[in-house]
Amino acid sequence: MSTPQDNNMVPVEDAEQQLVAYLDGELSDDERIVVEARLADDYDYRLRLQRLERAWDMLDSLPRVEASDQFVHTTVEMISVAASQELETIQVRQKSRSWRIAAITGAAALAAAVFGFAWISQSATRQNEELLTELPLIENMDRYQKVDEVEFLERLRSEGLFVSEVDDGV
Repeated sequence: MSTPQDNNMVPVEDAEQQLVAYLDGELSDDERIVVEARLADDYDYRLRLQRLERAWDMLDSLPRVEASDQFVHTTVEMISVAASQELETIQVRQKSRSWRIAAITGAAALAAAVFGFAWISQSATRQNEELLTELPLIENMDRYQKVDEVEFLERLRSEGLFVSEVDDGV
């Protein structure tokens, strides 16, 4: 008997499958020509084919048994139950997936809301701090607009006139 290592032949299991396909007429023309060429050259391969043909013939000689209605009914019920279980499994997976998507979407929305609140809060606080820093200037704006020269205001500041107002604002 030849082995797959001999003559770079097809492995034994593949050879069996190839012969079964040959007997069933499932090979393409090219595959069939390859098998027939090998059958002409390889004695062991021919013996394998003959054993398969005998097994096929013996199967044909066995009495045919018709399936009972009970067997058919039971088989159909089993298929129906299996299909129902598979459908339930698919539905559970879809519900679980929907919940996961909703949870992820909710978490993303919550994170965006928290981030947005923090950003706006930080931004508003910074603007309020700037306004508080500038509050003495804003409160005295009418007075400062009446002064024509900035040098005059700087002279007043150097004399310490605005020290108490700045301390009050900070």
